[in-house]
Amino acid sequence: MTTKLIVFLLLVGGASAATLWPKEHAAVDKLPHSATATISARQRAMAIAHLGARTTLAPAETAKPDPLRASVRVHVIDTSRRGVARASVHAEHDGDVVTEAQSDERGFAILHLVVGEETRLSVRTDDGREGTLSEFWPTATDTDETIPENQVSIEVIEIATLTGRILDENGEGIAGASLALVPIAMGMHSERVAGAQQYFNELRAQSRPPALAVAEADLEEMLTTDALGEFSLPLREEGAWTLMASAEGRIPNQTGSIQLVSGQTNNVELRLERGHDFQGRVVDHEGKPVTNAMVSLVFAHVQLRQQVSETGTFRFAGFEETQADAQVYGEGFLGRELRITSAAPDTRIEMSRGALLDLDICAPRALGGEVGVAIQGGNSTATDR
Repeated sequence: MTTKLIVFLLLVGGASAATLWPKEHAAVDKLPHSATATISARQRAMAIAHLGARTTLAPAETAKPDPLRASVRVHVIDTSRRGVARASVHAEHDGDVVTEAQSDERGFAILHLVVGEETRLSVRTDDGREGTLSEFWPTATDTDETIPENQVSIEVIEIATLTGRILDENGEGIAGASLALVPIAMGMHSERVAGAQQYFNELRAQSRPPALAVAEADLEEMLTTDALGEFSLPLREEGAWTLMASAEGRIPNQTGSIQLVSGQTNNVELRLERGHDFQGRVVDHEGKPVTNAMVSLVFAHVQLRQQVSETGTFRFAGFEETQADAQVYGEGFLGRELRITSAAPDTRIEMSRGALLDLDICAPRALGGEVGVAIQGGNSTATDR
């Protein structure tokens, strides 16, 4: 279109070009012919440029083609290889659900997935059974039929349930007891568990809450008993486990080996006896509380620390041991190490103030020399070498 306009303007000459030129320049046509011809050529060039600017077309935007998809048939089955109806099937990519479907009466579900895109398939049944296929890449096909490469089976696992109650010495339920379910390897406790007391001491030392070990996902989740001291724990992994429990002021305890089988429910009861407490008060030689003191107790190579209260008191509750090695430190005081017993209702730990040491570092002489350091209790002296 631009080429045709240029040819037309060149033919019609100055008069036609003047119609496209601003009105204030129309008077130039009254000049002598030579001048008119010169200006008309200029007018034609300006008009052509003006029209060319108006007739330039913007480049068309290219739309992204839709990704190639393939039909994927998912067969949801149970441990007996029978199809499971009305199961929810989800497809995820990069953590986002891209599509979902429900299995039919025979357990089949059809998903339309992007070819070559890594996809995670997950299944959940009405009764809470689950199954996953962590990595799946749909394959391209030239037909609408589902090829064998795009047919998968996902097995849903029966749930093993552990229920029970945590009791005190009188048979009453303990509310808020912390539980840890730990797998037993080859008939023995795993290396990270040497017993309930040690286990919960380690958790306290790390300021971590007691945990429920979930071996399938290698995760840990907190679990506590309800107001009646009861709990119900669904698991998707069979095997031998031990249940550990702990509560404020009580000695942690654990069960023997519990064999969990899919589709079955195990019920256990575990009693927690009242434990021994280590408590006391940290003071200076005048009997005033040392509010910045830190008290540490050592049990089987696990060190538990506690900052004293504003009145200098501390309390470690719920231990099987009756004696413990204590370490006490406070800024401006000499540290102490002592052995305390749970029989003493209020252990008094007296701290002595330490001597202040003044460090004096002298600068070398302008023409060289060594830096001398003098340390004295109370007063400092300067040295110069």
